[in-house]
Amino acid sequence: MFRKVKHLLLLTLLIVFTSIIITNAQDVPIANSFRFPLEGDWSPLWQDFGKWNNQWNGYHLGEDVGREDADTKNYAVYPMADGIVKFADIVMGYTVIIEHKLSDNDPAGDYVCSVYYHMKRPEEGGIKLTVGESVSIDSPIGYVSGKLEDYKSSPHLHFGIRKGCYETGKDTRTGFWYYPGYTTIKKNSEVQKNPYDPTHKQILSDWFNPTTDELGFIESHIIQIEQSIIDSSLYRIECSKPIPHPYFIPCEASLRISVRGPADELALILTNPEGDTDIKFISKRSLIDNFETVDLRMGKEPFSEGPYTLTVKTVTPEKVIYKREAWFTSPKNIQITDREITIARKYGDYRYYVIKYSFTFKNEGDLPFFFYHPEIIFTTPGGQWGEKEEISLGLFLPVPSGEFKFDQSQGTLAGSFWYKGPSKMINATLSLHKSDKEFLTLPIKLTIEE
Repeated sequence: MFRKVKHLLLLTLLIVFTSIIITNAQDVPIANSFRFPLEGDWSPLWQDFGKWNNQWNGYHLGEDVGREDADTKNYAVYPMADGIVKFADIVMGYTVIIEHKLSDNDPAGDYVCSVYYHMKRPEEGGIKLTVGESVSIDSPIGYVSGKLEDYKSSPHLHFGIRKGCYETGKDTRTGFWYYPGYTTIKKNSEVQKNPYDPTHKQILSDWFNPTTDELGFIESHIIQIEQSIIDSSLYRIECSKPIPHPYFIPCEASLRISVRGPADELALILTNPEGDTDIKFISKRSLIDNFETVDLRMGKEPFSEGPYTLTVKTVTPEKVIYKREAWFTSPKNIQITDREITIARKYGDYRYYVIKYSFTFKNEGDLPFFFYHPEIIFTTPGGQWGEKEEISLGLFLPVPSGEFKFDQSQGTLAGSFWYKGPSKMINATLSLHKSDKEFLTLPIKLTIEE
């Protein structure tokens, strides 16, 4: 009898423990949406990821974003994604570490941990968290502290992202725990001061740059989600490739942005690699049930290769609703093919009229290229008005990204010239200036209709 009761008890305990394990596994949230931990601009960025700090004798393992008036204002700190609290205690201010389970096939791996330093202590107006509790992306986990002993410099949030699941204990490489603010190394009870120690690089490789890479962790995941779930946002934002504008001197290019969403007044800001910005506003009424389109200037030719950042904000209250950085490459491998022109002599005189022409351009870069003073040149040996005749195609000829066909087939004649010699003596070339001193001359397939 006792043996039967013992077996039943063990079976019951096994079922209970199995249920707990299954329940816990089901409760782990998947991080399928991401955000910046602070509202508004992710600035000022006081200390970037990977920068050496002489005071701490280590490379920085996160980003420090300032909120100087945190002693008088509450700046809410949000988790970058849904996750589970793994640490919540006083380190330097209230410090929180959250473990995030990533979606399947995420290039960043299966798990990451986000780290938040310098928040208000729970007994001083902060938020008390419990290890093991779930947190969601839209609920604050604390507030930036304005108390000197919580940050030792100026009020700011330190935000870092470490690869992998949460780890306990000490990192044997450094003598400290796995979630410090710097790659500080302690050997034989002494802090090492050599920035070239290869251990620093090993530790840095365990962390992601949160935002300021060519495409940082946060931005890359926001874009990934936007591409896979386009309509999940209240706003829908579509961007074109760079559009050339040959009508301005010097030539310009722009990004065409289309926005649809709630009736808010929006500010659209584009920042180029030099830090120059262009801003356009969209009124409330324009966004109801339709797209509103604006062109944001990228700069003047020649355009800089590098990161162009698009930021969209609501005006009142001011809140960033979209931020994306795109890297645009310089024009490259410019090719000009399928060069053809047709001319005709009409009315029995010696005047030739251009009927149509066609040129195909290819540009493997993202940014446009401009040719100056494009001309079609006809050689007219022994001609009454000289050995050649020139017909201008305008001041500039833009070559956007991809394949572009430049042609003209029209009822009114595009140009004409006089020549009394045999038509078989006429040849045509395309002349394109890349600069004041450099130009191309390319033969054109000529068709003459007598």
